[in-house]
Amino acid sequence: VETHRGYVHVTRRDVTPEEKEECIDIYNKSRAVHNILNRMSAVCHKPLIELYQEIAWPIHEQSEDGVYDAFDQIAQGKSNALDTLELEPSFKKDFEAEITRRLRKTERKYVAELSLTSYDIRGVDIIKEALKQGLDNDRINICYKAAPLYTLDMVSTDPKEAQSVLHDSIERIKTF
Repeated sequence: VETHRGYVHVTRRDVTPEEKEECIDIYNKSRAVHNILNRMSAVCHKPLIELYQEIAWPIHEQSEDGVYDAFDQIAQGKSNALDTLELEPSFKKDFEAEITRRLRKTERKYVAELSLTSYDIRGVDIIKEALKQGLDNDRINICYKAAPLYTLDMVSTDPKEAQSVLHDSIERIKTF
């Protein structure tokens, strides 16, 4: 927004990576909401604009975070923004099921590879003790791959959390 000129500047040459990520995130969230509403429109044989008027726009006015975040809260079971709307019980049940199906967090396996060598006489025992130090978290599995290689893996829905847990575990192993 060009405040001193009073208009929105649509054609920008220089966009920072943060602005680009923010715009992509907003686009993906609005696309997910639209896909959910479009699917429910096809299933219930209602016009899409009607669903926007009955569901999305009232939730947008009520929620400070937006429609996607309200739908995400419904999918996680933390809140139900649909209770404030006047919807048929069968439609509401189907709508909640569709939201949960579309916005369900998928678990993924995250793997880190680690090379451990010890030239001490008790080398194997030292490596075993170091690996035990890295197993503080129950969700981490350590597998022997080849002579100096070990893999640490864990299953998580959040990639940042998985990365930090694996990194902490590797640091505990290295500092042993």
